Amino acid sequence: MEIIYENCKRNIFIEDDKINYLNYKYFIYDFESIEKKLGEIILPGKVKFSENLKFVTYCFEGFRGDKSSVIADYEGKYKSISLTNEKKQKIYDSIKDKIQNKNNELTKLLFSIQLLIYYLTQERRDENDDIKVIINNLPEYVNLSKECIDFFKKQELKVKELSNLFSYIELLCFEPIIDNLREFYKKDIDGNIEDNIKNLFQENKLKIITKVDLASACRKLISRYLVSMRDDTDYNENSLLVLHLDREELWPKDLYQKNDLLKNDLDILSKYELTIGQCYKLYKLLGGDENKVLEGININNEEEKDENNKKP
Repeated sequence: MEIIYENCKRNIFIEDDKINYLNYKYFIYDFESIEKKLGEIILPGKVKFSENLKFVTYCFEGFRGDKSSVIADYEGKYKSISLTNEKKQKIYDSIKDKIQNKNNELTKLLFSIQLLIYYLTQERRDENDDIKVIINNLPEYVNLSKECIDFFKKQELKVKELSNLFSYIELLCFEPIIDNLREFYKKDIDGNIEDNIKNLFQENKLKIITKVDLASACRKLISRYLVSMRDDTDYNENSLLVLHLDREELWPKDLYQKNDLLKNDLDILSKYELTIGQCYKLYKLLGGDENKVLEGININNEEEKDENNKKP
């Protein structure tokens, strides 16, 4: 408790150093200093990180905003290939019960994959190495969850498939992730602006960004940077959304490489002055990206079997 008290202050001052007593019971916490102090107590002798550590993440704490480049670093270091539909189906089948029940084991799996990605950006491996083999030989300080270890035992996945695996699991986890999205990130979009955004795609006014591309970028931004259990986040809900949609990891690689065209499309979108707080509503307005990502995947196996059994 002493560490917390030493790194917080009452949120009582307004303009000209006048005191607002209505906020007397509210505190502003210096989370960075608290984390540093706790790290000095907990980590010495137990875990060694390199000096250029870019993030430490906890469930629903995000990748710590603009400080993170972990996914981009990983994709810059390793060749990345898409998951086949056969592998997507096998992955889905292995965790579908947890998806349907919004089981928190999914989040443990997702965050362990994050940790594995970070480890592999620091410790070079061959992109064709089997992830199961890597997990079996991890140093003790890389503590993956049991859910993660059990999951990879059932899969045949390579290092070059890991970033797309992360994106796929992230999509499958999106509903429980949204359950932890703060309400100020679910602001409505004005009806006229909604119509204008629909017209952008109906009239092909954007050169390379499709509805699915934009929806996917919004979803990844939400999952990785906007979800937090803290009272504060690194992103102000009133900040312009397009300023945060230029991150490389949010877009397909072939699209991001057309940087000038992407920038031009984002400039067109910027005219509607959508905010970070409207990112989720924009995702919903665009129709999401689940249908595209899950195309070719049978997500109703058991239901179809039951229906077939009922037929005469």
